[in-house]
Amino acid sequence: MSRSAKNLLGSDHQVEPFSERFPWFSLAEAYDIAARVGDLRRARGESPIGRKIGFTNRSIWGDLGISAPVWNYVFDSTVSNGVVGQNRVGLSGMPEPRIEPEVVLHLASVPAVGMTKSELMDCIDWIAPGFEVVYSIFPNWAFTAADAAAAYGVHGALILGERLDVTGTRAERMTELSAFVVKLESDGGARRKGHVPRAPSQRRCRLAPVRPGPHGSKR
Repeated sequence: MSRSAKNLLGSDHQVEPFSERFPWFSLAEAYDIAARVGDLRRARGESPIGRKIGFTNRSIWGDLGISAPVWNYVFDSTVSNGVVGQNRVGLSGMPEPRIEPEVVLHLASVPAVGMTKSELMDCIDWIAPGFEVVYSIFPNWAFTAADAAAAYGVHGALILGERLDVTGTRAERMTELSAFVVKLESDGGARRKGHVPRAPSQRRCRLAPVRPGPHGSKR
């Protein structure tokens, strides 16, 4: 499976989900694949600079058979800074691409299990909006949470918006993060609207410990 995931990276090809071929396939195997693919990417010069967190909507956890979000690495090769009207993302090697609005949190210090919301927020020094291009190596976006974790977290690219320094306004920003609404628009007008299902800072505790980096964790 690790060999398959490595060979599929950037290939435009799709395969049957691992969970369909191997009924015992779980998150433990998925994270082993993530580590092996991560080693491959490091060997070819890419550096992990954060984590992409997926399935953050608690209402779907029961259907997916999980009790927490899943994650995979974000690399320096997949992240760019947004410039209005100038960003281009090549979709070669990304079958069935989609775009999603994101919240990017930069960790200035390492969070720990058991931290309160306020303590978790103290670990964050800046926040930025972003757009993520996601894709699926499994046809029709049909997969389990473990499949998604193994498949690079379905992460293809991340465009960072303007960074907002929160070091002096953490309490205010924590409240805003718990209640903001996102509206995705195109030249044709509003396309989708939604709200954050859970304060993003609360999700950091499930991934502790995480090393701070130049870009931080997403979502």
